[in-house]
Amino acid sequence: MGAQGQLAISVETHPSEFQRVLERERLVYTVFRSRQRWVFLTEYVPQPAAQAASHFVHQVLLPEMLLEHLDSRYAAVDPDDRLQVWKQSLPLLAQPPLARGTAALLLPELLQHGRLSILGWLRFRGERFLRSLVGELARTGLQQLWLERALEQFLGTLRPVEEGPEELWVEGQGRDLVIREPGGPPLYREFLEGHLDPRVPLEREDLAAGLLKALGPRRIRLRGTRPELAARLREAGLAVEPGDGPEEGA
Repeated sequence: MGAQGQLAISVETHPSEFQRVLERERLVYTVFRSRQRWVFLTEYVPQPAAQAASHFVHQVLLPEMLLEHLDSRYAAVDPDDRLQVWKQSLPLLAQPPLARGTAALLLPELLQHGRLSILGWLRFRGERFLRSLVGELARTGLQQLWLERALEQFLGTLRPVEEGPEELWVEGQGRDLVIREPGGPPLYREFLEGHLDPRVPLEREDLAAGLLKALGPRRIRLRGTRPELAARLREAGLAVEPGDGPEEGA
C-alpha cells in the first residue's frame, strides 16, 4: 500500500485542463514540473482522485482520441460529417456510468502505489479498451447519421408534389453511380448507399431506378451508365436522353 500521506498524479499534456478538473472536484493540490510531465500532489484521497483522473480522461483525452480516429479511419468521409459525429458523441463520452467505470480501473493504481501517470496508464493498460470505445462511437455515429439522411431522402420521395424535377443526371456505374441536378452536387447519396437496410441485396442501380420512378423527373440524362438502367427507366415510362458523350445503353 502507498504511504497515506499524499497522492501523485502526473500528466504529460493538458496540465491546465487537469488543474481545472481538480478544482471542480474540490481537491487541494500542489503542482511542479519535471522534465517531461507535470506532477500534481493531493492529500491521500484515492477515490476522489481517481474520479478526477477519470473525468480528465473522458472530457479531455477521449475527445481528442475520437477526433483523431475519425480523421484517420474515415479520411474519405465528408469533414463536416466527421465533425458532426464528433460533436454528437461528446455527451456519450462524458456519461457518468462510463466515467465511473474508468475511475474504478484507475483506483487500484492509487491504492497500491500512491501515484498514477494518466498517459502511462492509458498507454499500457487502458488504451485498447478506450480505442475500441471511440472506434465504436465513430462507426455507430456515422451509421446513424447516414441512416437518418437516407430515411429523410426516402420519405421525401413519398411526399405528394405537383410535378417532378425538370431534369436529373445519372452518371457512373456500381458504387460510383450518382444522381444530380444539372451542374449540382450528388443527391440522395445516403439512400443510394443502402443505409436504410444494408441486409437487403439490392444493387445501387436498383435503388436508383426505384428512386427515379418515385421522383418522376420530366427528363433523365444518362452518362456512363449500364445499358440495363436505361432500359428499366424507359420501361417505367421515363424520358431518357444521353448526356454529353455516348450514353451507355442508348
